[in-house]
Amino acid sequence: MSTAMLKVAVLVIAILGLGAGGLAATSTGPAANGGGETIVAPHRLNLESHGNFVTAILKNATALPAGLKASDLTATASVSVNGVNVPVDAVVRAYNGTSHIVVVKIDRQQINAAVQAALAKGGSVADPLTLTVTVSGGGASVTRTGTIDWFRHP
Repeated sequence: MSTAMLKVAVLVIAILGLGAGGLAATSTGPAANGGGETIVAPHRLNLESHGNFVTAILKNATALPAGLKASDLTATASVSVNGVNVPVDAVVRAYNGTSHIVVVKIDRQQINAAVQAALAKGGSVADPLTLTVTVSGGGASVTRTGTIDWFRHP
């Protein structure tokens, strides 16, 4: 096999591997206002990663104007714990106005604190957790939900 073919083969395997891992690590939820989907990653929390964020990707956010930048948008998020929506910090990291995709980072430690507070009160917490994200800007907003398995780990 030539060097060029070997490089192409490695690239294809890397892309396919990343694509399969990306699908396995996502959860889609229905759009709260219109057609679309929300992807929350990681779908299952990796306790060993010590990550700081959960990422929500809002696809088909067509209500948001195309000419905006990520810095023009604001995000709010909440996690539903025992039927109570607990606000958590969120920030828009990227926005593609052409494809209407928004990437939002949600504070993982705040989600964990909300779960721990509920458990400390003697309550139980349903799994998966439901996350609600609202992105606003340019006089429009999009609200979506997604889920994350907080207690089931790979």
